[in-house]
Amino acid sequence: MTSWLFRITPSAFAIAAIAVPALAQGASTQWSQNPVADWLGGNTRFALDLSYRGTLPSVTGKPMGLGALGFDLHHVVSTATRDVGTVTAQGYLLRFDNANMRPGFAEGPDDWDWTWRILTFNYTALTDGWLNIKAGHLEMPYGLEWTFDSNGTLRDYQLSPNLGLKADWGVSVNGVLPDFEYEVSVTRGIGMEIRDIGDSYAVCGRVGTPSDRQLVMGLSAFHGDVISPGPLVNRTRVGVDVQRQLGAWTLLGELSVGDDNDDARTQAIAELNWVNNDESLMVYLQDIGRWRESSGNTDSLNRLALGAQYRPDNNWDLSAELRQDLEVFPDAERVFTLVAQVRYRF
Repeated sequence: MTSWLFRITPSAFAIAAIAVPALAQGASTQWSQNPVADWLGGNTRFALDLSYRGTLPSVTGKPMGLGALGFDLHHVVSTATRDVGTVTAQGYLLRFDNANMRPGFAEGPDDWDWTWRILTFNYTALTDGWLNIKAGHLEMPYGLEWTFDSNGTLRDYQLSPNLGLKADWGVSVNGVLPDFEYEVSVTRGIGMEIRDIGDSYAVCGRVGTPSDRQLVMGLSAFHGDVISPGPLVNRTRVGVDVQRQLGAWTLLGELSVGDDNDDARTQAIAELNWVNNDESLMVYLQDIGRWRESSGNTDSLNRLALGAQYRPDNNWDLSAELRQDLEVFPDAERVFTLVAQVRYRF
């Protein structure tokens, strides 16, 4: 029964994302950004998203490419008297070119794939915002990533390498109160694709101070039997994240500890970024460290990343990042990598 329900979930949410706006009435605000949003009506934002990313690693010298063509829909479902919930749908057709490093759902180095980055309905009519229920393909509520949407960008907070999942199929409860905000999810532990991989599951949550403040702190936890290239991994993580804004500068940090099948794991992230006065340009420096223990031995990885993101208007997004491995695990090579991306939303 459960397997059947998860097979129909993407189709059900896709239908709801189109049908619900047509049935909704009494919307309080009109976001008229393009003809699709006008046709859907109500509190709707819709954008087409086109991007191409090129990656040049020094170890091979052969460029890799990732193209994406998708859409981003956000709709507030309303009645004549109140808002009921929000539909969020981000679906993308991906093209991999010579992608020797690729996500698990890609079948080969040159492949086409359709994926839902996010596909959720967040029911908000229970309270005045402190208790909501979300269902669908949702992002794991953990660490810095929960407060920064890095989907489709080069700037990344290493959620997938840490948890093995960035988004998963399931449900969550979430809310915002005056002094803190939270989300706790229970999901399948399968990642991007809907499939039966045994008794997998994941429980994840974060609670923190409001993300719009100059000082933001959060606590996160994760546990589950989750997908991996081999058998399911029993994974546990506990993390703390901090953000401090000082004018045009922001300092961010995250420390996560836990274990994979009783082998200790640690990940640390530090970032310093700067934005100009009109927030069209961001420059950032990241330091990423990982430590893993196995059979009494501890191995480590350390990587620096220097990146820039330029958004001259609401359509264009130009990004580039330099990555240098300072230390790598024994079964890997030190790599210098150049990544660049052109993105256009309309």
